[in-house]
Amino acid sequence: MVKGKRLLKALQARVSYFMWLLFDPSKFTSIDKRRIDKVLVVNLGFIGDLLATTPMIRSLSKKFGKICILTRGGMESVLEGNPCISKIISYKNDFQKDLEVIRKENFDLAVIVWPASLKISLLCLQASIPYRIGTTQTGLLEGKGYFLTRRVKPSLHPKHKVEENLDIARLIGIDLRKPK
Repeated sequence: MVKGKRLLKALQARVSYFMWLLFDPSKFTSIDKRRIDKVLVVNLGFIGDLLATTPMIRSLSKKFGKICILTRGGMESVLEGNPCISKIISYKNDFQKDLEVIRKENFDLAVIVWPASLKISLLCLQASIPYRIGTTQTGLLEGKGYFLTRRVKPSLHPKHKVEENLDIARLIGIDLRKPK
């Protein structure tokens, strides 16, 4: 039963990815890594999700310098003191307020870890962030990941969350082989 569910989920992810390939025009934007100075990582998850993001943040900071992160209110203390993070922005769940804060920062790249929702990808698009990368296993019909410039191709095999997050960084040529 579990194997059948896993196969069904993998099939759904493949169909979703195929639909993104067919219908999302943003994927035609070429990413010029030389033009990326300010990076926003979006992770609105809880403690475990944020901790699993830190190897990816480290790999991004090696390439682009200090990284800003957008996280849910109350979770800022989890990332405080991380030398790879220059600023922690608290998500207000108010589209206009969040848009103003993000737009002022003038980011060049948004790395959307979680959630890969229509609201979050639209927020980054409206904030004029030219490059938006991320992952979304399923849900293109609900708009998940629709405005992403690059999207991780779904895997048939389950991966650890740290590896899933590093797959996002690999979309722009950053590879960390032994995450800590």
